[in-house]
Amino acid sequence: MKKYRAILIISVVFFSLLGSAAAEAGTYYEFIPSPDADLNDLDHYRYSLWGITWTVPSNEEIVGATFYIDDINNWANEDNDQLFIGLLDSAPAGVTTYYDGQGTSNAIETYAANHSIEYWHLDTYTDINDYPGPSEDYDYIFDEDDLAQLNSFIIDGLWGFGLDADCHYWNNGVKFVIETSPVVPEPGTLSLTLLGVLSGFGLQKRRKTHS
Repeated sequence: MKKYRAILIISVVFFSLLGSAAAEAGTYYEFIPSPDADLNDLDHYRYSLWGITWTVPSNEEIVGATFYIDDINNWANEDNDQLFIGLLDSAPAGVTTYYDGQGTSNAIETYAANHSIEYWHLDTYTDINDYPGPSEDYDYIFDEDDLAQLNSFIIDGLWGFGLDADCHYWNNGVKFVIETSPVVPEPGTLSLTLLGVLSGFGLQKRRKTHS
């Protein structure tokens, strides 16, 4: 009877610890471009790369990510007003801005192709409240496919974003937020661990019986 009671206690403690790990609050990592937090105000004559050096800490996994632009507003109502936003598997650290005239194509995609860099398109934004309409806060929430690409790009610790404005988009700052959570072992691994604990307990009991 004592043996089964001990097994029950071990099981309860083990799965309580598992539940605590799974329920642990996520960790948020915030990234802000530096210098030029507004990416040079997203000028329509230029495109900007924002390179980030960071990788996921050990024993954590990415569970969410959101790209923000605060108070974005288009300077005028024109045809082909759009802002291309993409993820790059490599980019110069910090903020780098290049001249591209006032073309209507995605200069980030062209840059990536010319430099043999993998590119993942996130969104094409259009301001529905053109100036002098009110500014708005933009946020793009990564879906499962976006997160898969982010995890792929982030492995070597050097990755980033590219933004190409085909009109002049004033804004009050860009930021990117990643949410991680502790890595929880697979159920099969947990079962083997528990089996090992219980087997060790049984072995210890047999040794005491034969001593």
